[in-house]
Amino acid sequence: MFITPASNIRYGSNPPYSLTDFYNFYPQFTDKVPEIVAQSFLDYANCCLQYRRYHGQWKICMGLFIAHFLTLYLETLAGGENSSTDDVISSAQAHGIITSESAGSVSYSQDTGTITNDLDGWAQWKLTSYGTQLASIAKLLGKGGMLIW
Repeated sequence: MFITPASNIRYGSNPPYSLTDFYNFYPQFTDKVPEIVAQSFLDYANCCLQYRRYHGQWKICMGLFIAHFLTLYLETLAGGENSSTDDVISSAQAHGIITSESAGSVSYSQDTGTITNDLDGWAQWKLTSYGTQLASIAKLLGKGGMLIW
């Protein structure tokens, strides 16, 4: 049984996409993370993004997906190899938008609710500009209903 085009479900295989393709588009990530990490996020993107949904935007979306996760990965390495456990945990926490600051006694407030509520269900994609771009494209191309039987 075949799923009809009216279902709005896309399936099929993706064309080849390599780390070289990614690094050509985003050279700022070259030599910043271990190859196994970059390849793992490329594989993840390949599973999540179907060419039949994104067509001409597929390569852009693959790059945005990988860049988003590599950025988050790099944020968790902020303290380096000699970091304490507390430093590692702190660098891996989601950061909100700073909503107020104080000079005396150094305090600030951040709004993590904006991040989790923005983009209607695309919460974690708001954590990087790459993710925001990907979510915007995906929302645009994903418009339309689905029929599952």
